[in-house]
Amino acid sequence: MIGTLYEMIQEAFVNDTFYRFRAGGDGTTPPKRPNWFRRLLYKILLACWIRRRVIWQVGGGKAVLMVSRAVDDPLAKPTSFPDRLLDYIARLAALLYDSYSGKIVSVRNQELVEEKNGTLKAYLGDRMQSMLHVHLVATSPEYRGRGYGGRLMEKVNEFADSQGRATWLIASGHHNIPFYNSHGYFALAEMVNGRDSPNWKRDPVKTILMVRESPESEVKIQE
Repeated sequence: MIGTLYEMIQEAFVNDTFYRFRAGGDGTTPPKRPNWFRRLLYKILLACWIRRRVIWQVGGGKAVLMVSRAVDDPLAKPTSFPDRLLDYIARLAALLYDSYSGKIVSVRNQELVEEKNGTLKAYLGDRMQSMLHVHLVATSPEYRGRGYGGRLMEKVNEFADSQGRATWLIASGHHNIPFYNSHGYFALAEMVNGRDSPNWKRDPVKTILMVRESPESEVKIQE
């Protein structure tokens, strides 16, 4: 399952500008396939995420969505030794993955993290602790247009509403906004990266912080 999921995610984002920027390329061609060690580390991360996050699949695994529980949700905290061990392994795998990604990738990831964290703090603040986070939505290219992504978004909306929680995500481009709009999300802030990256040959990369309010949310962000 992990190997199949890894390959599907790689295929789903190979032409995504944000993914190409993160992978360290110049944006004009698909990024090189990671070496065997980085592929192994990413698969370890996937295995940990599947255990520690909420995940839905449709189409026999051809589309997947991962969501992180709210920080203040008791179920988000590791309570057993296996879960604490998995968290440690995930942190170690992420550290090693970044270490073996090269200087360009490291610099770009740092830029992305700083931009994201600053935006989240400015627009969501402490409320983010009680919100769900859609970490990943991916559909295999040959299975797009079948409504799989929409079915997954409805799953996470039902999950959020059952807890009365708002949800946030980062859309990897303005072309994705209409899809998320159709499932109740609205654009809250734009983030721009890549303006000063010397080997990036495309326009700056724009990502969008989007939020969906649950009908049961006591506090709501205004569009």
